[in-house]
Amino acid sequence: MSGFEHARFDAPSAKTSRSSRARPRAFDLAVLAGGGLQLFGVILTTDMLQPLAWLAIALCVVKAERDGEPRWFLAAGAIAGVAFLAKYTVALYLVSLGLGLLATPQRRLLARWQP
Repeated sequence: MSGFEHARFDAPSAKTSRSSRARPRAFDLAVLAGGGLQLFGVILTTDMLQPLAWLAIALCVVKAERDGEPRWFLAAGAIAGVAFLAKYTVALYLVSLGLGLLATPQRRLLARWQP
């Protein structure tokens, strides 16, 4: 059953709550947005190195936090540099990782300027 059929079955129901009516509309908007991305030729894909690099960077950040050894950030930076050579999507991961660190008590890791 496609999302359009789901939306058609939910729409006539008089006892449908507001959140369940919004869900099919959100699905329809997502389908339309996906078609728009294909129309303009935007392709968001990763190569084989990116997930491995994301995992290694996360491991280095976790090790830096657990061991209290900020030199692991140097290793994370080196891995990010190699990942940048393959594809720039690692920048999205690094931005989200930085925002995640800023939003949690682990932001103290970013306060040190020395490795």
